Amino acid sequence: MHKELQRAVSEKESLSLKVREYAQSLLRAEEAIAVKEREKTELVDSYQTLSEEADKLDSTVQLSLGENSATKLELSTIAQVHTL
Repeated sequence: MHKELQRAVSEKESLSLKVREYAQSLLRAEEAIAVKEREKTELVDSYQTLSEEADKLDSTVQLSLGENSATKLELSTIAQVHTL
């Protein structure tokens, strides 16, 4: 009977240790997930900022191309007037 009690106590201690180790590994996993979530949020924010900046630059390029075409047309018109 005494050996059974010792075995039961030993098994209880072993299971308690396993539960603590599992709980610690769970906490580490939750912390890792939280870190990855923060990294994901930062990446999404950076993507949005860069996307907005790219749109602004594209608009600037389109505006510059339009101004360039208008200037070329104006210079062409001036050149034609002077050749007459």
